[in-house]
Amino acid sequence: MQVVGNVLANAIRYTPEGGKIIVSLHSDDASVTVNIVDDGIGIARDLLPYLFELYVQADPTSRRGTSGLGLGLALVKSLIEAHDGSVNAASEGD
Repeated sequence: MQVVGNVLANAIRYTPEGGKIIVSLHSDDASVTVNIVDDGIGIARDLLPYLFELYVQADPTSRRGTSGLGLGLALVKSLIEAHDGSVNAASEGD
């Protein structure tokens, strides 16, 4: 639940009011895949390789609401990898 909450919080933070966020889940006997897709501002291509590292944040001036500490996505990666999973992000950029 923490993992989905952290990723969803980022989607909410970077999606403008009235934007769309779509959450889907697929499972089989061996795995679960959760996809969170939004129509927010996007992620700069040069940020993508570092997105799940500690203290990495997008441009704080482009966010709605309060700024975070850059810990949420690093925690996501740590929790997912502790369960032999993987996490990734894709974006067309900002």
